[in-house]
Amino acid sequence: MAHRYLVGENVRLRNVEAADVDFLCEIENDSQNWNVSDTLAPYSRTTMEEYIQSESLGIWANGQQRFIIENQEKSIVG
Repeated sequence: MAHRYLVGENVRLRNVEAADVDFLCEIENDSQNWNVSDTLAPYSRTTMEEYIQSESLGIWANGQQRFIIENQEKSIVG
């Protein structure tokens, strides 16, 4: 399957992939972010892997679409 991206001048948005699990664990488990995400406790790696798998089902499965933000060097920035 071909990847689809939303591309801007400085960044691109892409779908969440299995390789993003470490990044997602890092930001989701940072308690400084919990006030904007309504998170009450850390997520396990297994939970994050299951979440990524559910994201592959698309917007129709869970009613929302999430993206990874990459800079021009393809480094994750958000």
